[in-house]
Amino acid sequence: MKKIKSSKCKTCNTVFTNKYNNPGTYCGYACKNRDPELLSKSNLKRKQTWDVLGGHPLNSPIIKAKKKATMLERYNVAHALQSKEIYSKMSSTKFKRYGDSSFNNSPKGDSTRFILYGSSFVKVSTFLDKHIELYSSWDEEEVNPSNGSSEVANFIRSIVPNISLIEKDTSLLNGGELDIFLPDFNLAIEFVDNYSQINSSRESSFHVKKTKACSWRGVELIHITEYDWINRVDIVKSILRCKLGRGLTNLDISKCSVMEIPSKVKKGFMQTNHIQGNCRSGINLGLFYGEILVGVMLLNRSKFGEVGQFEILRFSLLKDYSVEGGFSKMVEFFKAQYVPTLLISYINRNYSSGSMYSSSGFIFTGFTKPDYSYIKGSHSYPKQMFSKRILNSILPLFNKDLTEKENMEINGFVRVFNTGSLIFTLPT
Repeated sequence: MKKIKSSKCKTCNTVFTNKYNNPGTYCGYACKNRDPELLSKSNLKRKQTWDVLGGHPLNSPIIKAKKKATMLERYNVAHALQSKEIYSKMSSTKFKRYGDSSFNNSPKGDSTRFILYGSSFVKVSTFLDKHIELYSSWDEEEVNPSNGSSEVANFIRSIVPNISLIEKDTSLLNGGELDIFLPDFNLAIEFVDNYSQINSSRESSFHVKKTKACSWRGVELIHITEYDWINRVDIVKSILRCKLGRGLTNLDISKCSVMEIPSKVKKGFMQTNHIQGNCRSGINLGLFYGEILVGVMLLNRSKFGEVGQFEILRFSLLKDYSVEGGFSKMVEFFKAQYVPTLLISYINRNYSSGSMYSSSGFIFTGFTKPDYSYIKGSHSYPKQMFSKRILNSILPLFNKDLTEKENMEINGFVRVFNTGSLIFTLPT
């Protein structure tokens, strides 16, 4: 019998075998793409190329001239679509793949433009000029230094030794400061401390503007609030481990099963493992590895949709665990049991870019505006509890001439804005 050879993944340390029975370096493309060494080489090569060309290759006169010369040499036209041969090949390929020689996947294009630019109708060239102008200078305010940002940086260094980590980076956003930038992982982190929220005159969209600016540059920006770092630090650390692909226990999805679970079980799981905690839900699904509950998904019938439409309210895996394909398996189980016509979910943009939903077939359909909550001590409160018309009856100190925010602040509350939500839908 031929001996099966196994290898240890360089990135996640998972022991694996491949179909060729040859030693390998990575257990999959995801780990290969997260290898700091390869990312560092790629970023260095990109920087060297851009330095030579004086910017992005597509904007370089050298590259433009080469493209035009090549087209003239091969097809006797300056641009691809001027060639009847190329146009005919495009039409033939579209007909073979989609049954329509004029096929144009506009919904996919709209989704991509929404994610990158915030609008499905923007011209890239027009937006590029506007974007560079908008983010070329930032009105950064001087605030007291936060220990939280340093603590986050130190934690990252503890799980990824020798990582390239830049604190208070101003190079990526043309002067806009990022608390932590990890160039090898295309990841940036903002630490939202209470002091800056109380003493800041920033507009509510300040954080989401930074998120969009980073996204345009191919960098994911997450926002860690001081409240989460103090009260949910284990969950935040688990999120960071997941982003960096370090210190996770990887489970085989083929050994997992899905079933509905009682409310008491899902409540305890969500309070311990989800950054937003528990919420009311009508349908509670559990992902089990043997007899161990390793994932929970909460759903409800959509409040605003038609019959058959459901909303995914929460999804979480057990802290410091990874189950590739777990989310998709739970979605498929739900579809088989409840036969929905549409699934919708609102993703917390502070911590997620929605990549898990995109890879599971969901379509990005838009954003919600940044919203806020109030924090006092170790408790977080939704804004709906403090509309100005009832403040007089619930606050010890109240001045009718002050705004809701001002009245809340004199009573020791801090208003904290998030970055809104990403909206994903899945027609079924």
